[in-house]
Amino acid sequence: MEKLEFIAFLIPLLFIMVAVEWTIAHRQNKDYYNISDVVVNLCCGLLERLFDFFWIIISFFVFTFVHDNFALFDIPNTARSFVVLIFTADLAGYWFHRLSHEINFMWAAHIVHHQSEELNLTTVFRVSAFAVIFRTPFWAVLPLVGFDPAAVTIAITIIGFYQMLVHTRLVKNWGVLEAFMVTPSNHRVHHAYNDQYLDTNYGGIFIIWDRLFGTHAYEEEPPEFGITSGFHSTDPYRAHLFYWAYLFRLAQKARHWQEKIQVFFAHPRWLPENVPYEEPEYEVDDSGSRVKFKPSIPINTAIYVLANAVLTAFLFVYMIGFRETLTDLQIGLITGGILLSILAHGRVLEQKAGYLPLELFRHLVLLGILPYVLLTHSYIPILGVLALSVWFMMVLRKTHHQKATVQLQKQPRKEEVKGLP
Repeated sequence: MEKLEFIAFLIPLLFIMVAVEWTIAHRQNKDYYNISDVVVNLCCGLLERLFDFFWIIISFFVFTFVHDNFALFDIPNTARSFVVLIFTADLAGYWFHRLSHEINFMWAAHIVHHQSEELNLTTVFRVSAFAVIFRTPFWAVLPLVGFDPAAVTIAITIIGFYQMLVHTRLVKNWGVLEAFMVTPSNHRVHHAYNDQYLDTNYGGIFIIWDRLFGTHAYEEEPPEFGITSGFHSTDPYRAHLFYWAYLFRLAQKARHWQEKIQVFFAHPRWLPENVPYEEPEYEVDDSGSRVKFKPSIPINTAIYVLANAVLTAFLFVYMIGFRETLTDLQIGLITGGILLSILAHGRVLEQKAGYLPLELFRHLVLLGILPYVLLTHSYIPILGVLALSVWFMMVLRKTHHQKATVQLQKQPRKEEVKGLP
């Protein structure tokens, strides 16, 4: 099974796993999900997968070129060599992951995965499109050693699938497996901003690399999820770009050109001389405790956006499944429709100025492109968009009647913090 076909199968499977986790958490009265966070996670993942849809051709070309021209060994495809490949790929993934926390320009991509203040299976979706580029040189080491490029692609996909299993709070401990496998417990530690948990547990499948290189930490006190500065937005595009904007602001403030360059290669905690940390985005309550980002969104609006985001995801699945029979123009139209939808989903959640005409324009665009891109010529999706348009007008009317707006919980003051991590 090719990687793209595997992804087309994987996305519906992950939706089923999310539904199961959501149901179990709800029955146990555990507040592990909020709809706005789920939508942003899904939309960020769509941006990353959409970019990878085009980038995978380049990356596989790189793997093949490196293997055919520079491979150090000729490693045959056997069960034994594939086991070795999994361990080697996980080691390469460890160093890519670790450096993504230690070098600013790499952290600018990886930070997207850590912005959410929840941890659940949808967190797996929340990956930056920039990370697709940055990780390619690390994976290219594997065909350089001599592993077959196709086998490398399969190994990478297996590591990615395994990550689905560890982004959860429902499972507390895996017993003896905690000693050598990445588990939900030690991956929760990785996602926490508690001081003792920062920069730990980078492994993808095996925690042995963290034990070997001194970056392992046990889950002791309850983890607090997110980044040290907080990220208070439901805009997937801002999620991708906000740390890049921060780095360029730092570079502009730096007095010396050496520091301006160093900004992008230094550790995220480094600052140019005489440049203070920026104010964090999160807020605190009267006791000084950090308040979790939880936008107050009318439930009818939240469900509407979630349903549309899921349908946007399945439009992407459709493009993957029929990519061989779609024309370049059809793929371009679907891509444009997905990008527009991701923008609109975030704007509707935040109810930013102009969200109403943007959402109506999105419906018109979908109604315009669907008859052209649907190979089966089925009218069901078109009727579905029309139904969503009617639903949107009903939601809008009710929302305006309630005079609901998306707001953060207002707090009286802020505490001093280290700033952006």
